[in-house]
Amino acid sequence: MVRVLHTGCQLCKSGGIENYIMNHYRKINENEFEFVFLIESLDDTVETFETEVNQLGGRVYHVNHSASFFSKIKQKYNALKNIDFDIAHIHVSCGIRAIDGIICKLAKPKAKIIFHSHSNLGVRPLKYSLLIPIYRIMSNKLLACSKSAGQYFFGSSVIKSKKFKVANNSVDTNKFSFSQEKRVNVREQLDIDNETFLLGFVGRLSPEKNVPLFIDIVDALKKLYPKTKGVIVGDGSEFESIKTYINTKDVENDVVMVGNQAETDKFLSAMDMLVLPSENEGLGIVLIEAQSCALPCFATDKAPEETKISDLITYFDINEPAEVVAGKIIEFMKNNKLLRTMKTDYVKDSGFDLSVTASEMESIYSKLLKR
Repeated sequence: MVRVLHTGCQLCKSGGIENYIMNHYRKINENEFEFVFLIESLDDTVETFETEVNQLGGRVYHVNHSASFFSKIKQKYNALKNIDFDIAHIHVSCGIRAIDGIICKLAKPKAKIIFHSHSNLGVRPLKYSLLIPIYRIMSNKLLACSKSAGQYFFGSSVIKSKKFKVANNSVDTNKFSFSQEKRVNVREQLDIDNETFLLGFVGRLSPEKNVPLFIDIVDALKKLYPKTKGVIVGDGSEFESIKTYINTKDVENDVVMVGNQAETDKFLSAMDMLVLPSENEGLGIVLIEAQSCALPCFATDKAPEETKISDLITYFDINEPAEVVAGKIIEFMKNNKLLRTMKTDYVKDSGFDLSVTASEMESIYSKLLKR
């Protein structure tokens, strides 16, 4: 049995990293691999995957989220000394995760270390650049959800090394396929008729997601095509400010916020187009999910090139006015029949199918222990 420690995540159900891990945990061979987690405790009101981890045979260990920096380091070290693991899979979305690698190696010198970048935060600060040697020296394997996410934390030169690999985020194509039944049910729930053109956003409501631009695009498109509405699926630190912005723009009757949803596939079926206005993206897995659902997508040019797995996606300059983007959407609607009957073979062929990525991850773990 190979025991894989996951850290750099919090197991919250709304988290992209957490869903990535759990999707693979449900799929990998439970007789050969066991996952254990070291996480920072969250508020009791936050829904987590901890119960499911326990049901799958895993274990979850906690450190105090509100503790000081050095206190956390001490707690992590003491916990890791008493946790049995063969591989530390460290999920990187901020620079501090380089320190986690050092702690893991000090606690378990024989353990293999994987750093896995999930983010491209735009301009890399100097302090992150100074950490690049730690990632390279401490790691046995470097993974990233895209080349740009790998370059951001690990540096440009590492992309060509044998140590680096793009580990595609995965989509369950059986789940993320278009369903007329789901479309009808969600539209009835939202009180939106079938003639209304529904723009959607799915993701964490945080500054880098640039959700106000989505609202501006809905507003601009409505002026060109009156039967337009928008739906925002997700939660986060910007929830209240986005709600205020909707009221400021006087579009509260046209844009609905539905918060976190466990089954985002239903909302993708209900939409007519997904808009991802992000200022930066490690990958933007929702773009893959949407294409699997045969849903046209408009995304800023900050989304990595790996997201273009079909002709369903169009990129626009993030600096373009919302009115210009709305005009491009109108042109797209004129020139394309919005059929939702496409097959999802292109998702599988591009390496984003969950069964493929789970098998690849098993192979990565096994090869590390054979070295």
